[in-house]
Amino acid sequence: MTRVALLIVMLLLSAMVVLSVTTLATFTQNGVVIYSPPYPYYTYTSGQQVVLNFTAKGYPNALVTIIVYNPNDQVVYQNAFQTDSHGNFYQVLFVVPNATQLAAEEGFINGTYKIMVIIGTSAGVSIPIQITLIPPKPQQTFSLTVNVRSPVPYFINGTRYSYNVSQTFTAPVNVSFPGNYTLIKGEVMLEVKGVDVNGVTQPSRYVFLSSSGVYTVSPVTLTLYNVSFQYPVKVNVNGKNMTGSWFWLPAGTSVLVYPQTISISPGVVFFVQGQTVTASKPGAVQLKGYTAYMLSFSQPVNVTVNGKTEVVSTLYVQPGTTVTVNPYIYSGSERTPVKVQNMSFTVERPLNLSVSYGQPEYLVKVSYGTTTYTFWIPKGNTLPSVIQINNFTRLALTQNVSVVGPMDASSYYQLQYAVVIDGNTTWAPVGSVVYLPESSNPVIAFFTPTYYKGNYTGLGNAYLTVYGPLYETSYTSLDIWHVLLLVLAVIVVVLLVLLLRKKSTYAQVAQAPLTPPPAPPASPTSPAPPTPPLQASLASPGYITPEGRAVLEISVNRPAFLTSAVVKDTGQRANMQPISLNPGTNRIEIDFGPLRQTLGNTVEVVFKLVDKETKDVIDLVVPLQVMSLAKSVGQAPTVPLQPAQESTQTRQPVKLSVQPVGDGTLTQQGIATLNLESNKDAVIVSATLAHTGTTAVNTPLRLAKGRNVVALQFGPVQGFIRYIKYDVALRVQDPETNEVLDLLVKVVGS
Repeated sequence: MTRVALLIVMLLLSAMVVLSVTTLATFTQNGVVIYSPPYPYYTYTSGQQVVLNFTAKGYPNALVTIIVYNPNDQVVYQNAFQTDSHGNFYQVLFVVPNATQLAAEEGFINGTYKIMVIIGTSAGVSIPIQITLIPPKPQQTFSLTVNVRSPVPYFINGTRYSYNVSQTFTAPVNVSFPGNYTLIKGEVMLEVKGVDVNGVTQPSRYVFLSSSGVYTVSPVTLTLYNVSFQYPVKVNVNGKNMTGSWFWLPAGTSVLVYPQTISISPGVVFFVQGQTVTASKPGAVQLKGYTAYMLSFSQPVNVTVNGKTEVVSTLYVQPGTTVTVNPYIYSGSERTPVKVQNMSFTVERPLNLSVSYGQPEYLVKVSYGTTTYTFWIPKGNTLPSVIQINNFTRLALTQNVSVVGPMDASSYYQLQYAVVIDGNTTWAPVGSVVYLPESSNPVIAFFTPTYYKGNYTGLGNAYLTVYGPLYETSYTSLDIWHVLLLVLAVIVVVLLVLLLRKKSTYAQVAQAPLTPPPAPPASPTSPAPPTPPLQASLASPGYITPEGRAVLEISVNRPAFLTSAVVKDTGQRANMQPISLNPGTNRIEIDFGPLRQTLGNTVEVVFKLVDKETKDVIDLVVPLQVMSLAKSVGQAPTVPLQPAQESTQTRQPVKLSVQPVGDGTLTQQGIATLNLESNKDAVIVSATLAHTGTTAVNTPLRLAKGRNVVALQFGPVQGFIRYIKYDVALRVQDPETNEVLDLLVKVVGS
């Protein structure tokens, strides 16, 4: 403390610097412009002030640490100050003591000293000076004239002046100006940018005059306006970024206000729009933008605000805005139910909303014709049992299936039509057989038979195949011919009875009564043989292709209908109409569609048969061999062709004829299935897919007389399109005559 007090006393009482310092003697080190002390090795003597005066651009309001080392590298002075808002610095550090004041603790000795200046955290300056300690001696004094012209108050040798001065002073003279001066409090301010001395401007606010002469001194000022905003904002002024709610800006300065978000209070923000402000006058500038409240949801939700829908967890909206929380969050073919206390509300304050999720739901598609029906079904629930297409058409579920993800469930549904008989509605699968009954009383049925009117018109005891909705109304009608026949029969019986009675009377009168002989025992009536039950069996081994084409022979003992066929392991139902079966062996060809899964070498198919007469229903379980591509369906049932036998009689050979039975099918893997009718045994020599020119790899193939199902393998089809018809060129040879037949068969992409 003694040391500091001593320095202060010295500063106040000691003479000014003996050696004159020119106001323009500057040098630059590390980007710092130094005005005092002059460079190099300026010599100070006892009683002189050591003044540090510099400008460090880019370091406004920066910390300045000053350390002075003596020739022995001992610290004789250390202090910390701050630059002004423009990076300027002016400070009297200490007064050089005289020789009589030397003390060991002071550390002042003759020699070269080093002033270390650290600005901020990076800029550093080293300034060497020479200090010579001499005893105090009478100082030679001289005068100088100073004319100060200033709009702001100033100091001459520490004395404040608020008016213009023209006065003679004893050298040296120190003139200093404030960094800024407020003309109108809070609105207009003058900033001192430098000092003009006899027409020469220096950037410092301090002037040190030590030479005789006349000096005219004026500050160089800049007019500043106070521009304010309602909130602290980030702005750019002349390429410099600043943050604040008010700024002192040079008149005419353009201020760029960045788009930004300002937090006003918890949950309340102000969204600033970009704008440019010109400091043409002091005062407040209204920021362009709007206030918004924060909505915070505990889990993401799907909201609609001002017609825009998005999934958010946090949302900022203006007061008075209506927010609608959508009941689902969608992610492709999956959606999640959302529950919030209020699904629609008007925002008047910040809100924290709790959100709960329901069980995920998956999109399920069911196709019928060109129409696709869609359903959102919760995870783990089963498919809907019925899909009502209209009042008379529906799709019925064939097996219970749990939904564990998005799926196409078309294969699990069966097309059904309404069957309305006398106002009673039942549902029947397409292709099934409906029976229209007759009265069970044969007498009633004989005299008053049952008739039906609707899709079918005629007598009862009829079978109808369901290909669409059926509407039937039954009624009975008296059969007049049967009644007349009954009346005639009665008349005949009556006449016979009368005749027999008349003969008996005549016989009684003519002869005495005799004891009639005993009547011969009546011969027993043989009962009608019972109707045998319907029986069915597999006549020969059948087969099925991976494409689901089944070929087999079924033997029945009675006329019957084959109404349906189902693959036992997969539940696949054949796409078929009821087939009429005659007693004996019947060849059957039906289509199940591609097998849903690999079932091994054989599959079991359940056939339902109905007795045409008794209406008895039986199930026939038939094992079918699954034919691979190597065992073409067209090959399996055929018998190797035998060479033609020479006949003792001359006969005309039959001309080969091969005709397609409908269009075949073609898969993307290049497997073509054809239905061919041949009038004699033949051989498919080659098969070419006209679309690509690809030849089947499994030719030649044998054709048997009659109907054949042939599978051809072409390989993957480029540019394959479903439901488009392609051409297969076949060359067929008659092994009997070597005749060659070329034909074109249509196949449909499937």
